[in-house]
Amino acid sequence: MGGADVNPYLAFAGCIGAGLWGIDQDLSLPPPGTGNCYNIIGVVTAPRSLEEAARELADSATAREAVSPAVLDNLVRIALWESDLFKTKVTDLERRGTSRWHKAACP
Repeated sequence: MGGADVNPYLAFAGCIGAGLWGIDQDLSLPPPGTGNCYNIIGVVTAPRSLEEAARELADSATAREAVSPAVLDNLVRIALWESDLFKTKVTDLERRGTSRWHKAACP
């Protein structure tokens, strides 16, 4: 599931490639989730960060089959660079949260 800044061409290519790979492997779909899927044990989840997603992509033999290893390595390198850059910044949300905490702790 991509963010607002996802490259639509890469996202679409990834979806098509994954679907074709699933057809080639004769995979079947898991049963549909019912109820609160966050509480179901054993469900495979999506990566929770850009860094985690990039590392999973780098280790994916299937992704290396689908695209050129050089392209894949470049995409992973860019994603890890973005993740590292993000870690050096303080977001507005963090500033507001820290500001509220500071005002409450230091009247």
